[in-house]
Amino acid sequence: FAISGLLKTIQGSGTVAVITAATLCLPIAERLQLDPILVALAAGSGARLVCHVNDSYFWVFARMSGFDTRTALRTLSVANVPMAAGGLLATWLASLVLR
Repeated sequence: FAISGLLKTIQGSGTVAVITAATLCLPIAERLQLDPILVALAAGSGARLVCHVNDSYFWVFARMSGFDTRTALRTLSVANVPMAAGGLLATWLASLVLR
């Protein structure tokens, strides 16, 4: 979650963040005997954590909504935090079921 969130913040692409985080964490998950699906879910949730001006979706959202940059930052960026937290919570709940 944290790795993909950091990667998304730095470089802007959620796809790259998810793939990179899942690839980096898979060997660790195998050693800890974690389900690889949970790793992928956590990485996907983390990739929703931050959305700002270096993300292409940010500009699609801003222009299609008619928002200026400041308004888009206040709406989309703030809304993504609970969305990512909800994904992390759902991943944790799935981990309880998959044990």
